[in-house]
Amino acid sequence: MQPTNPPSPAEIRALRKSAGLTQAAAGALIYTPRRTWEDWEAGIAAMPPPMFELLKLKLAQPPALTLEKPQPPSVGQIHTVRHAAGLTKGQAAALISAKPRAFEAWERGVSRMHPGIFELFCIKTGQPQTPA
Repeated sequence: MQPTNPPSPAEIRALRKSAGLTQAAAGALIYTPRRTWEDWEAGIAAMPPPMFELLKLKLAQPPALTLEKPQPPSVGQIHTVRHAAGLTKGQAAALISAKPRAFEAWERGVSRMHPGIFELFCIKTGQPQTPA
């Protein structure tokens, strides 16, 4: 599975408006600042396809009360979910439209996985978001 193309600014705006959300509310839903959302809708920056997918999944579900901002997952959390799902690093990366090198860096702790990407990974694998 190859990474998909980013959604267009028009697609992003249409999805947000169809859900009746402000830019700030839509960003908060996927743990992204309002300014980043504005850049996506203006075409200044490209929205990562996994974030668009997470937004669509979350909009299709009843809203959940979130009391605190999630932190990036730990190396152990990422590793635990991947192993519980029985995936190789390459398969895990493909599942969330990430590059294998990026997934490797997340599992080694060289870089941090965005909380929204981790949530999408857990949803797509059917695994719970394990405690840190």
